[in-house]
Amino acid sequence: MVKEASGPGTTGRRLKGAVARGLFKTRLYDATLGGAAPTAFVGHVEDPWPGVSETANQLFQGRYDFFGEQHTALNEPPWDLSASETWRSELHGFAWLRHFHAAGGEAARLGGRELIRTWVERHNKWSELVWRGDILGRRLAAWAAHAGFLMEGAEPTFRQRFLTSFAKQSKHLFRSVGDTPEGGAYISAILGMVASALALDGGGAQLAKALGHLEQALAQQILADGTHISRNPMQHIGVLQDLVFIRAALQAGGADVPEILEKSIAGMAPMVRFFRHGDGKLGLFNGSAEMTSKALDAVLSKIGNKAKPEESAAQGGFERLSANGTLVLFDAGGPPPPLFAGTAHAGPLSFEMSVGRERLIVNCGSHLNPEWQAAGRSTAAHSSLTLADTNAVELEAPGGVGKRRCTVACMRNQEDGNIWIDSAHDGYAPFGIVHGRRLYLGANGGLKGEDTLSWQGGKRQKSHSFAVRFHLHPSVQASLVRDGDAVLLRLPKGGGFRFHAGGGRLGIEESVYLGGGDIRRAEQIVLAGDLGADGAIVKWAFVPLDG
Repeated sequence: MVKEASGPGTTGRRLKGAVARGLFKTRLYDATLGGAAPTAFVGHVEDPWPGVSETANQLFQGRYDFFGEQHTALNEPPWDLSASETWRSELHGFAWLRHFHAAGGEAARLGGRELIRTWVERHNKWSELVWRGDILGRRLAAWAAHAGFLMEGAEPTFRQRFLTSFAKQSKHLFRSVGDTPEGGAYISAILGMVASALALDGGGAQLAKALGHLEQALAQQILADGTHISRNPMQHIGVLQDLVFIRAALQAGGADVPEILEKSIAGMAPMVRFFRHGDGKLGLFNGSAEMTSKALDAVLSKIGNKAKPEESAAQGGFERLSANGTLVLFDAGGPPPPLFAGTAHAGPLSFEMSVGRERLIVNCGSHLNPEWQAAGRSTAAHSSLTLADTNAVELEAPGGVGKRRCTVACMRNQEDGNIWIDSAHDGYAPFGIVHGRRLYLGANGGLKGEDTLSWQGGKRQKSHSFAVRFHLHPSVQASLVRDGDAVLLRLPKGGGFRFHAGGGRLGIEESVYLGGGDIRRAEQIVLAGDLGADGAIVKWAFVPLDG
């Protein structure tokens, strides 16, 4: 069990949010959201992301499958189903309307209208999750983009209720956008502001206000190398999708596209390629899931930016090493700033390794289940070193980081196809220890490493145990060989590596893999030891079997 201490949190922000929520739920506040309803949209909004008619067929049947979590509502609306917050966020965000639009036809149109009608009956007054800024923003964008399809031939009663609710939600979003969680959620809220300003007013002062929020958010969230400040590859993709949606809405509405928006999209696109393994899916860092190769290809095709990623993302804190079919993604950064650390993991100096299209070394990843999600955030769930069963970064529940953070130093060199990284972090400074990690990827695709634990100031304090972990993808077969002095790793398509090490007790233990959305049994290689008077040095290597 990983030891944790509680952090200070963001008390002032939470108090302000609590006061606002107390106001929003009152009848008096709800009355202020009324007023004359529009009779039609005056501006056009376009959804750039194509729907899938097969998915619409599942929705017709009452099967709602989001992020691998499926719930069924037969012959009744899905709004009150008991499900995870992530699933409910997707349901109430209405992005799935694009699938009804893709299916086309009167049945899809009537199905979409019925779901909106029942939603308005149940949720047309403020509630904490359903009217949260990011969910509200995605819902307004979806309603605006697919209104033409839905209202074609609609009865006047539906048109009135739809437009009245839309205007009411938009008014609340413009008032409360500052209460939206920072990061990707804030960008989603701005998407809704842009879409509703274009739909209701065709632009004007409301659009200018929305774009003012957008420019400030992009300047704060998109780093110089194109990485999103959350350091979460999946959140990076989500923000990029919202930005492309905003650009498409502005273009369809005849509005100017801000330069910072174009620049942000262009800078973020190569980082999508940076985070992809040989299987085309994402690396697992700071709460990310794999996603599908098809989904990532769709994002890149819509952007049209074919720029190759840099090998180093210094501002984002990641390194990409590649040689002879072996790819290593290395976390060379500390946790994001507190406001953007909601999904942060304690995995400094962790790495993932793939060979061709097959994953070998992984981090455990994240999951919708809160308990598994918490476990996946721990340092022990990463292919890195854990000291005294303690996280290298103080984690808060259910998300965020506390006072005890860490800084990471990293230097990269390469020559003749060989690449080496020297790095260190001070997350274990309370123990008087600095963790250093050296990686060397040879031109032949073999990976060597050295983990060091050094007493700060050369002064030994209390001795502690440590463990260097290498989590294996579930498809990898591992077996101890040479009387337990090495591990033979076999990949499913043939080939593999021999792992050997010195400086720690070698063993194979159980692990889990959460990156695909489900919970899969896996194994991990563990090198365990205890600090000595001179600290500790653990050397290890993955040697290709054909080498």
